[in-house]
Amino acid sequence: MASEAAYPKTAASSRTASALRLGALNLLEGCAGVCAGQRVTVLAEDPRLGWYDAAAPRAVASLATEIGAEAQMIQVGGPTEDLPPEAEVAIAQADAVIWFARIGDQARFAPRGARRVEVVSYA
Repeated sequence: MASEAAYPKTAASSRTASALRLGALNLLEGCAGVCAGQRVTVLAEDPRLGWYDAAAPRAVASLATEIGAEAQMIQVGGPTEDLPPEAEVAIAQADAVIWFARIGDQARFAPRGARRVEVVSYA
C-alpha cells in the first residue's frame, strides 16, 4: 500500500480537510461548549459497520486536544450492543461526550448521575 506521501494534496483535499476542521471546531465549541481543561470523550462506532467513517471522530478528538481539552476516543459497536466498560467509565468522567455512533441516540438519555454535555453527530 502506498504511503500518504505518494498522494499529493490537491486543492480539493485541502478544502475537505479545512471543512472537516471547521466542522470539528463548531461541534466542540459551538455545540458542546468545550474549552481548555475539560475532559472530552469521543465515542466512535466501528466504521466497518458502514454508518460512520473514522475521519470525523478522529478530527474532533485531535482538535479537542489542540484547544487544550483532555480527549480520548473509544470505539463502540452497533446499537444492539452494550457499551464497553471503558466507555462507561470515560462517560462518567467526561465533561462532554460526543457520539459518532447510533447507540448514542438512546444511550445519551441514560441516567448516569452527573451533569455533562452529550452531543450526537449524525454526519
